[in-house]
Amino acid sequence: MKKVLFFSLIAFSFLVVIPIFADNGNDPAPVTVASIQVFPPMAFTRYGGEVEFTARAYDKDGNWLKDLDLTGCWTTSAGLIDDFGRYIANVVGYHTVTCTYTGPYEAPIGTPLPIEPVLIEGTASVDVGEERPR
Repeated sequence: MKKVLFFSLIAFSFLVVIPIFADNGNDPAPVTVASIQVFPPMAFTRYGGEVEFTARAYDKDGNWLKDLDLTGCWTTSAGLIDDFGRYIANVVGYHTVTCTYTGPYEAPIGTPLPIEPVLIEGTASVDVGEERPR
């Protein structure tokens, strides 16, 4: 009796576990970013001014990946920029604003580690002019 109960418990547990790990085909396809565009591509402001940059990611077919969150992707060669693309001009001259997406990399089985992530960048330029006379 104990053996029958034990085996029925094991069989029941497989019935519960198998559907959890089964692939039902409803899983979303993995997102592959092919390019990033930064808007505006060229901005002009004076020292102390601000510019709002936005970024859009696109797949290999040119479709906009509107649900992909690019918050925190921003860096700049000079000046200040926050996680949301707000640039503050505190250095006069021509500067580059960059949004970098660090994407997953699916390596073939047997690829030696470490595997480098895929980096996709989009850039824009900002021309910061002299401070206005007071």
